[in-house]
Amino acid sequence: MSNLFLSDKKTNKKRKPVRVRSGGIVALVVIVTLLLCVFLVMILPAFRILEINVSGNQIIKTEDILSTISVRRGDNVFLAVSGGLKRVISLRYGSVEDILSENYPYIKTVTVRAVIPSEVNIVIEERKKIGYLDVPDGYAVIDMDGYVIGLFGETAPKGIPVIEGIPVNTAVLGKKLMLSNDEGFNRALLIFGAILSADEANSDGSGYDLMSCIDTVRYVGDNTVYLDVSPMKSSKSIIIKIGNLKNIHDDMIWLRTALAKDMIDYSEPRVLDMSGEEFTLKMND
Repeated sequence: MSNLFLSDKKTNKKRKPVRVRSGGIVALVVIVTLLLCVFLVMILPAFRILEINVSGNQIIKTEDILSTISVRRGDNVFLAVSGGLKRVISLRYGSVEDILSENYPYIKTVTVRAVIPSEVNIVIEERKKIGYLDVPDGYAVIDMDGYVIGLFGETAPKGIPVIEGIPVNTAVLGKKLMLSNDEGFNRALLIFGAILSADEANSDGSGYDLMSCIDTVRYVGDNTVYLDVSPMKSSKSIIIKIGNLKNIHDDMIWLRTALAKDMIDYSEPRVLDMSGEEFTLKMND
């Protein structure tokens, strides 16, 4: 009798209701919603690439850029987003940017970004060639940062000055020059920068292009550089001696203006010494 009583007592106990956590349901709904959104984004025609725009390129042909990358019209606009958190958040195609940089030494910077809903913009900043140097296998074309952007064999490139007196160890396409001594090279780059700035400022309004007049830049040691200059619209030439670079930007502005306004008599072979406080013109021996 007592056993029966205990058994009934146990069976009459109230069972505790099973509670479902509301936080778990919310999380599940969020995950399902996100997955659904991703699925829709990947399949909806509205997110297919309709236009691929390329800008900033002058040397590199647009068709070459488009043939190099694997992105095509009709692809999902999010498919190629990659390259680490920063680039992914910006909807950039990191792997495509890397491929373009590896294949084209002329590229200084490149950004490939998805533009919702159906465009891809490729923005390129190209390196500017400023001169070339003799290297063991021919000639290396360089930019203002010392990067090799072109290699030539027996024929020297035309339209840019040759840089002489610079000891080159190694010249690899797409890489910085390896030099045993960079003093002369750095001075040449500073002079090039001053010439480019003078041309861009165009302070006298003449539009004279001093950079295109430079035939040769020769470093001879002792902080001295010679420029062989062929003034525009002239068959004559003049040698410019440069020493101290303290006022090099002002000096190149003056030189550009002087050549543009025919202020220098170079009818005979002459050297314009700009290495001192005062500029002097003397015969070239």
